[in-house]
Amino acid sequence: MKYIHKKLSAEKLKWALHMQREGSSQDGVIAEFRASKGLLLSTGVFWEGVNIEGADLSHLIVFRLPFPVPADPVYEYKAAQVANPLMEVYVPDMLLRLRQGTGRLIRSETDLGVLSILDSRLSAGARNPYREQVLAALPFTKVTEDFGVLEKFVRAKGIQRG
Repeated sequence: MKYIHKKLSAEKLKWALHMQREGSSQDGVIAEFRASKGLLLSTGVFWEGVNIEGADLSHLIVFRLPFPVPADPVYEYKAAQVANPLMEVYVPDMLLRLRQGTGRLIRSETDLGVLSILDSRLSAGARNPYREQVLAALPFTKVTEDFGVLEKFVRAKGIQRG
């Protein structure tokens, strides 16, 4: 996240750039984000208890699928109890977290937005056994890896910032 913030800070963006910082107030960061109509970089902590309705949140970018840490003793125990830990423990937990995170984007019937998952493990070329399960779990009907299709969608729906 710090790397992305540094790269974006070097660009001449027309939006204010905000980043969750260690020890910062979640409410304070969100208030700054709403006031500026800018970009907010944050971790999964912002996926819980955050309500940003309407055009203030129009694009959610997930850099990595939110898999649990395998070395966590609870997950080690759960994994030891099943035949296929990936599909029976890790993927279901990841799906729960991912649905919770994407729920920040669409909060009401009038909300509209784009979810971008940049994790290469979800690309069509990766052929992961859980790709279809992930896509089926999300509340979106259109899925693409073509940036041109995304641009047309954004223009057609009038999604804009600032």
